[in-house]
Amino acid sequence: MTWHEDRPIYVTVSIGVACLNDGGFANSTELINAADKSMYFIKHSGRCGIAVYGH
Repeated sequence: MTWHEDRPIYVTVSIGVACLNDGGFANSTELINAADKSMYFIKHSGRCGIAVYGH
């Protein structure tokens, strides 16, 4: 945590995970898109968490 003008700045993390072995992805672009979809799912669900594609 850091401070700016005597106020704390809070940071949250939303992580999307996609596993190459589990997804049947045709290429790296599909893998990255799946991880991106998982990340946005967790962001829209309240943030500050981890979502695994397909679970």
